[in-house]
Amino acid sequence: TNAPILALPNFEKTFKLECDASGIGIGAVLLQGRHPIAYFSEKLKGVSLNYPAYDKELYALVKALQTWKHYLVSKEFVIHSDHESLKYLRGQDFCDIYEKFQQKAFNGFYMAEGYLYKEGKLYIPQGSIRKLLTKESHEGGLMGHFGVDKTLKLLKEKFSWPNMRKDVQRHFLRCLACLQAKFKVMPHGTYTPLPVASSPWVDISMDFVLGLPRTQRGMDSIFVVMDRFSKMAHFIPCHKIDDASNIAKLFFRYVVKLHGLPKSIVSHRDTKSLSTMLRAVLKGNHKSWDEYLPHIEFAYNRVVHKTTNISPFEAVYGFNPLTPLDLIPLPNVSYFIHKEGTSRADFV
Repeated sequence: TNAPILALPNFEKTFKLECDASGIGIGAVLLQGRHPIAYFSEKLKGVSLNYPAYDKELYALVKALQTWKHYLVSKEFVIHSDHESLKYLRGQDFCDIYEKFQQKAFNGFYMAEGYLYKEGKLYIPQGSIRKLLTKESHEGGLMGHFGVDKTLKLLKEKFSWPNMRKDVQRHFLRCLACLQAKFKVMPHGTYTPLPVASSPWVDISMDFVLGLPRTQRGMDSIFVVMDRFSKMAHFIPCHKIDDASNIAKLFFRYVVKLHGLPKSIVSHRDTKSLSTMLRAVLKGNHKSWDEYLPHIEFAYNRVVHKTTNISPFEAVYGFNPLTPLDLIPLPNVSYFIHKEGTSRADFV
């Protein structure tokens, strides 16, 4: 017989993962059909040599998943193992619910094109997908290293699983960028209460974040403009030496052209949260912080604000913009909702 020849992966087909362990090593092969895609092996040493058989088999599976996660993360795949107890890794909490509600919807759960939903949100089984979604919601490409409550609200918009808050808290406490950025600030005393704003971008506040490292474009400060009604903000890079004329030009270029002229302006309010976000997102890139401001501005305006319970973006425009989490290919569950039943429920 001829030795098997490696094939190129086809992401339209299902991947199969076969792994095994012996007394001195572990090995795995990634397959599609009968064709191998990649091989992996590792010699056991140190403490791992003393693992029991179950732990060695599990170690082989974990190492294989870490090695080929870029192949496996986007689609369901099959695991083959000769160790009987590993079949329970799928997560009993998910399996029981999945099997029970394949036939009919009950207690908020229902099926849609092979996906399990709970009250309109995708139900996620126990495993690495939960960690990936938590990480993306906290520190993904368009997120801002927000705290537990704001990260949790982002996740709950589309996903559901038991003990979600605990998973978010665990990730937050292990986030090095957040641990390095958070700091205790002494209170500056109480602020004078402001009149309640009645519509977007009529009453605004303005302030400056000073003392930042000079970037390659010569920027060393941030001009912060915030709408007091929606809490939407614009973060505008500037120079510390900019006079009133230059600041006015920036104000018209970045604010007035989008929202018109305000009726009232308040300055010298708190900007600690922006400073914290900058430190968390930059991760040492101090000479290019001005290039990250659009990213930070989007993250700030997309997350739910604690005083309004909606995002600043939704308060102004009536809807939220898409994030990377919204680009996951899932069925449109609105097609599975009975419109007449919904209208009657709204009436009641």
